Amino acid sequence: MKGYVCVVAKRHVLEPYELPPGERMAFWEDVVFAAERVARLLQPIKVNYHIHGNSLPHLHAHIYQRFRGDRFVGGPD
Repeated sequence: MKGYVCVVAKRHVLEPYELPPGERMAFWEDVVFAAERVARLLQPIKVNYHIHGNSLPHLHAHIYQRFRGDRFVGGPD
């Protein structure tokens, strides 16, 4: 998928709240940094963020760029 990024936590945890405060902030800063850079490059109409963890039990965030005309615009991902 064009512009897809996955940010993975350095420490093995299942939930963001399990990270110590400094690492928690760094994880979210990395998510925002990646999303912003890709958005500047590709100019999507929306950026979506997903955290699941049931299929891969390690904290990670999926970042999806949404573009006019893609099959997800206006509906669930």
